[in-house]
Amino acid sequence: SGPQSITHDQGYRPALLASDPPTAPLFSANGAPLGVTLGKWISATGTLDITPLNRDAETVAVHLDGLSPYGTYSVFVIGRDAQPGELTPLDGTGSGNSVVADEGGSATSTMLVSPVLAGGSAIVVIFHSDGAPHGMSPGAPGVTSHTQLIARLPK
Repeated sequence: SGPQSITHDQGYRPALLASDPPTAPLFSANGAPLGVTLGKWISATGTLDITPLNRDAETVAVHLDGLSPYGTYSVFVIGRDAQPGELTPLDGTGSGNSVVADEGGSATSTMLVSPVLAGGSAIVVIFHSDGAPHGMSPGAPGVTSHTQLIARLPK
């Protein structure tokens, strides 16, 4: 079990940044290969552009690079006062919060967000190793759902 208390099948464990080499292949908690090395995984980057529309709505543009080519990703938010593991689709409905990376591992998505994001909330980018968006749910943590990037909004 790792920092998210995900149970791993025997012989598998979370990657250890301090000691695993960048060339180490990554696996799901049940041993399915993720098709990416640790070095490639941690090299992913992203930016958020938040544009206020009015006091109740904003657009959030998510720009991601260094992803798995053609990988399926979803964007969720953890509210400032959320319980551990409580994720909400960034678009609020789960119908427009997923994106597929291009052949170079880049992806961009713009979503209407209402109500506006609270300061201190965290934006979470999740890789879906089964290739399917999961709508309102991020999927099974460590099995089909793998958190790759997290950005906390200023308070």
